[in-house]
Amino acid sequence: WALLAAVWSVALTGAVLRIASPRPLKKLRIGLYVVLGWLAVAWVGPVFDVLGPLGAGFLVAGGLAYTLGVAFYLWRRLPFNEAIWHMFVIAGSACFFVAIAFHAIPAYAR
Repeated sequence: WALLAAVWSVALTGAVLRIASPRPLKKLRIGLYVVLGWLAVAWVGPVFDVLGPLGAGFLVAGGLAYTLGVAFYLWRRLPFNEAIWHMFVIAGSACFFVAIAFHAIPAYAR
């Protein structure tokens, strides 16, 4: 439950920052985005116990996709940089989905 609370806390903080101040806190919001992608690492032991090596690998792949995507998001001169960033976000989200749907849920169903 602690991991779920941490994810929602970071997500809500980012949402409030976005609503309260769209531009000035952009770097902080990007930092929160990266933290959100890597948050499961703080619980690596329990996460690995539940997901196993393959499921944990999907979490790492999702975090890498989020982190690499930020580089494209910040690369302002690159045409379609935000579209490329969104593709990395989708890839990272897909990795997290696979980790949860095919590794976490079946582990708890046993």
